[in-house]
Amino acid sequence: MKHELTPGLLLNEQGDLNEAGFSLCPVKTYERKQIKGMKWRIKEWDYYYIGNSKYGLCLTISDVSFLALCSVTFLDFENKKQPAKTVIKPFTFGKVGLPSSSSSGNVEFENRKFSLSFKHENGKDI
Repeated sequence: MKHELTPGLLLNEQGDLNEAGFSLCPVKTYERKQIKGMKWRIKEWDYYYIGNSKYGLCLTISDVSFLALCSVTFLDFENKKQPAKTVIKPFTFGKVGLPSSSSSGNVEFENRKFSLSFKHENGKDI
């Protein structure tokens, strides 16, 4: 795909993508209410990867309608290991409250065994 996205809404009035392509930073605004479809089929997530040639860290908070999934995975490329901690919370149906953009808004997942959050403070990720 060689088309670089322009700023604007992710979805049109029919609930379809306004534009297909790539971006090096967030440029599209997403509004959950613009999705035209069954609520139990909506899939939303925030995923971050931090890594180098030896190690990687994958952080995920997702709400796939019928459940929420929170996961932290450590990747050890040299030893070919990937220990992970994953927690599932049933019947969330959008209650995780993922923001419209990764550029603003906080995402939090917590239960008695696990907690993970992606927060913005003073306009910066922390």
